[in-house]
Amino acid sequence: MSPMNKTFDVKRLPDLLSPDRQRKDLARRRQSAVWRGEKPDHFPICFSTGLTEEQEHIPDANFKEAFYSKELMLCSQLRAACAVPNARSDAVPSIRSNLGTGILLACIGLEQTVYDDKMPWLHEHLTRKDIAKLEPADINIQGSFARGIDQMRFFKDINFGHVPGRKHDHPFEQDLELCRQTGTVYFGNWPKYEEETDRQYVRRLPKWAARGCLIPQVGCEWGE
Repeated sequence: MSPMNKTFDVKRLPDLLSPDRQRKDLARRRQSAVWRGEKPDHFPICFSTGLTEEQEHIPDANFKEAFYSKELMLCSQLRAACAVPNARSDAVPSIRSNLGTGILLACIGLEQTVYDDKMPWLHEHLTRKDIAKLEPADINIQGSFARGIDQMRFFKDINFGHVPGRKHDHPFEQDLELCRQTGTVYFGNWPKYEEETDRQYVRRLPKWAARGCLIPQVGCEWGE
């Protein structure tokens, strides 16, 4: 069902995602034990399954429709999230504003190309001269990054604000990537240190990648 069915009320979504709280907490404990290097009671096995007949009525948007609509993005994410507790595995359902791995670059004015049938992708990159001119004041919450924060606030209001007992659940952060990946997206290719002669550039790129990861997050109040 795509695009949004005008008869579908997104406020119904919390009722359609009804994981067994005890089973979910068990899955969290098992996953946490593995990440801490501890031995869980059983090694976590994570998978999902299909939707119930009622969940199939959640609108199924394509990538482009979801990118520009907070309602359709939430529906798209909830379809995937609902399939997780249906399987009763050790996976934990989660949702995010899924706007692509180049989303951080919107904070300096670079926007991704948005497609119907695949995830957004950044085709614009900064030159070395562009990177050399960057200052912290050049990083701002704007463009599609701001859209993502607006979507996440909407998720929180719709999916968690109306359900008793879910006050500790929050949308997962946008796909911000790590410093190295962010630097690769800035320039289009991470420099090979042993082949790079511009040492100032080599020193500056990781610093700017770190700033690009951290500064936008400091400016986000949606999770408070």
